[in-house]
Amino acid sequence: MIKKMLVGILILVSTQSIAQKSWQWSLRGYVRSMQTISFAHPDSMWMNDNLIHNRLQLKATWHDSLNFEADIRNRLFYGETVSNMPGYALSADVDTGLVDASFLVASGRSYFLISQLDRAFIDYRFRKWNFTVGRQRINWAQTFVWNPNDIFNTYSFFDFDYDEKPGSDAIRIQHYTSNTSRVEFAAKTDSAHRLTAAALWMFNRKGFDIQLLGGIYKSNDVVAGLGFSGNLFAGTLRGEMSWFAPTKNFGDTGNIAIVSVGYDYMFGKGIFLQTEVLYNPQGVASGRFNINDFYNLHISPKNMSVSRWSAFGMMSASINPLIKTNLSAMYYTGIHSMFVGPGITMSVSQNTDLMLMAYHFREFSPANGSNRYTMLFGRLGWSF
Repeated sequence: MIKKMLVGILILVSTQSIAQKSWQWSLRGYVRSMQTISFAHPDSMWMNDNLIHNRLQLKATWHDSLNFEADIRNRLFYGETVSNMPGYALSADVDTGLVDASFLVASGRSYFLISQLDRAFIDYRFRKWNFTVGRQRINWAQTFVWNPNDIFNTYSFFDFDYDEKPGSDAIRIQHYTSNTSRVEFAAKTDSAHRLTAAALWMFNRKGFDIQLLGGIYKSNDVVAGLGFSGNLFAGTLRGEMSWFAPTKNFGDTGNIAIVSVGYDYMFGKGIFLQTEVLYNPQGVASGRFNINDFYNLHISPKNMSVSRWSAFGMMSASINPLIKTNLSAMYYTGIHSMFVGPGITMSVSQNTDLMLMAYHFREFSPANGSNRYTMLFGRLGWSF
């Protein structure tokens, strides 16, 4: 299917005049150095780890209609976690796409280097049509933290160092029926040769952007979804719902519906508030806190949290044009635990920024006591 789509795009391109404009190329990227300190208690053993993260983005544009993009992500991990976890490198060197484009370049007792091609696509625009083939990000999300409608490339809120978020080896066709509505179709196949394919219709009604979607998820489930966002009481109300039913034994008790609803509000003086609630039927209704559950959870649109009910809130503010602060928090009802994450970002120069952030997880249970885990991050980045 992907090969046929690519041939179709090349045929369309060949019908255009090639004498009007030549190719325009650009190369951008960044280099970041991040140190992480983690501990269960200040008096316990501290773990010290480092990550050097480099990204290169190559873009080529012809006549504003044909675009090519290839992005390479290079990450050098070193520190105590690498030394104490022999399988860490193999667990990080995972590519779930149709093409395995992740490479373990080098590794040792205390370090490993991974390179991954996480974007490689051709995009062609023709009148009201848009065709994209290759490794790309298909963003069908409406909410901020938990996205049940994001059936192609789900991501974790806690992976803050991955701004671009994961992509998919896919084809995507978009048709803009008006300035506020479009119809699109997308399909991908993963490393296990499971097909995810769906159609989406987005339109506007009374100031709300509404989307309806339906299709197949990983060859095993029928999926139908609804998403919306629009102004309400001087803020923005957002929501997503996806319903999954197994293709085998359709209609039995395996059906699930996952829902997220959020509200954003901008106060005066640059203060921004975001809230969100998630109902996740595959999350636990009761249990104990375990930090590994947060980082080892295989996040998917069918299971987006460790708890059945989760709540999120974040407030961000700009102290001045060069300094931004934020404070985020989550509460997980099933495991009576919470997360708090303060952060600050400072612009050191035109292309250099410094970020300081903390993650603190804590369980509140009369029976189990108060388990906790803290992670401190310091990151210096340079963009070019």
